[in-house]
Amino acid sequence: MSSFCGSDNKYLYNGKELQEGTDWLDYGARMYDGYLGRWYFIDNKAETYYNKTPYMYAMNNPIRFIDPDGNDGWDVVKGFTAALADNIFGGMTNIRSYAGKNVNDAKDFNSGLTSGDIVSLVLGGAEVGGGAGLSSSGVAISAVSSAALAPSGGVSVAPLAAGGVEILIGTALQAHGSMMMASGTKNLSQKKGHLKEDNKSKRGGDGKKVADTPSNNKEAFTRKGKKEYLLCE
Repeated sequence: MSSFCGSDNKYLYNGKELQEGTDWLDYGARMYDGYLGRWYFIDNKAETYYNKTPYMYAMNNPIRFIDPDGNDGWDVVKGFTAALADNIFGGMTNIRSYAGKNVNDAKDFNSGLTSGDIVSLVLGGAEVGGGAGLSSSGVAISAVSSAALAPSGGVSVAPLAAGGVEILIGTALQAHGSMMMASGTKNLSQKKGHLKEDNKSKRGGDGKKVADTPSNNKEAFTRKGKKEYLLCE
């Protein structure tokens, strides 16, 4: 049995292998310099983004975008936007199918769809909660207005109208939020629009398959098919 005790961990940021001498991280398609936040080779999909530098990482905005293998970070955005837009309209569109026609990495696109469905659940819940609060406020305004002027036999039209508008808007928000949550839940469970994944995410810039590493192969540290992990004391 071979042991990894005493050896340095080479799989660091994002589980990518650190290269000795250069301190670059091997993403498969390209080498990444974590100190500069830049690639040392151009993006294989550089022709798709004429207005962007081919050496940037995640569109220069790693908070919003990801680039898991150095090939392309835009497919995640496509999937996320398509899922969110579809759920906004109750899942009654073919936006996902249209967005999936020009995808470079199916795994990234599917990841974006999943994230979009999850965010739809959160936004839908926020709409339901906000709508309920608005409706309650409208009811309170109408009730207070009527009670304040009831002894004199008068009715304040403006407050009643304002209260009625709030009730209508609140009810509409609750209905849309419920629809968005239902759509997000259904599409998330059924994986609507997901593409069949291949091994593109594990191929380098020359198209050759990248060797499995302990970061992406769960059996890398196993023996005889049993998961016997070696622990250093």
